[in-house]
Amino acid sequence: STGAPESLAEWPVLEKPALRERANEFLARPALFTVSASTSGTSGMPLQLRRSFQCVAYEQAVIDHLMEIGGTNWKCRAAVLRGDDIKDPRDREPPFWRITNGGRRMVFSSNHLDEETLPHFLAGLREYSPQVLFAYPTVLESLCTLMLASGDRLQVPLTMCGSEVLTRATVDIAQRALNTRVLAWYGQAERVAWAQGYPEEGFRFVGSYSVNELRRVDSPDEKPEEGTETWELIGTGLWNEAMPLVRYRTGDQIRLRRGSDPRAVAAGLETFH
Repeated sequence: STGAPESLAEWPVLEKPALRERANEFLARPALFTVSASTSGTSGMPLQLRRSFQCVAYEQAVIDHLMEIGGTNWKCRAAVLRGDDIKDPRDREPPFWRITNGGRRMVFSSNHLDEETLPHFLAGLREYSPQVLFAYPTVLESLCTLMLASGDRLQVPLTMCGSEVLTRATVDIAQRALNTRVLAWYGQAERVAWAQGYPEEGFRFVGSYSVNELRRVDSPDEKPEEGTETWELIGTGLWNEAMPLVRYRTGDQIRLRRGSDPRAVAAGLETFH
């Protein structure tokens, strides 16, 4: 834009309150030609965002690529155990899912999952026989913990997690209950960075998605005995022409192995925890 700094380093860091309070000032094209979005609002202060069609398409492309890494593709049958509301939580009669996308998606109501409804969830999964399971890590852990307690097992070739932190403990439980390969991605509603991987080998930023900066921070959760350091992520998305966010402070923190090159990690050349 006119008067913009010539180099990225000269731009000021964009804080969330500024985006929340003046969202329309960051809109670079008419809202009619964009897709609406928002953050989850877990803090009680959601952000209202807009995405370009190009941004939506590239987001799907990186998910499709991760699915190919896992040995499948977008045409597969997928079960979804995330935060979808299928029906009133007080309705305890099955089914607890619906079939969408021309039969390619079985979307479950995770709010109904418990010891009593588990047999219905398992019956639906066995009949549908998904090639991939999309899940929140917390819901995945709940499902698999219930399965192991009841002595049940399933075969799901690939499980893909997002939107929450995936731990090694959850991966272990999922592998025992589902005999599955687990992959995960990290991103935000603001679409300023993307990383993918899994806890055993670490996560890696996708360099074509954004320009990333890492800043060292002192964190009370840091564990020196594990040989890690805490860094905060500042991201500049490359695909959202509707609401381009430059040097956006995500507030998210990652752990780097001591001795890692932060610039290499930010560029996607090295992994992080």
